[in-house]
Amino acid sequence: MLRAASQGYSPAQNDMGMNYRYGCGVEQDYVKAVYWYEQAVKVMLLSITWGQCIRWDLE
Repeated sequence: MLRAASQGYSPAQNDMGMNYRYGCGVEQDYVKAVYWYEQAVKVMLLSITWGQCIRWDLE
């Protein structure tokens, strides 16, 4: 999962955030949890923005 998250896969980044938030398989660390949640949001926002650009070009 860490490999996928490090490569920008937002579902894995979100899962990493949850793991650190709750201490599932890793030592609980809220700072790392926030980091991974932020990475996931950045990737999702880029995907949404890209999708809107494509949609606007088709209209």
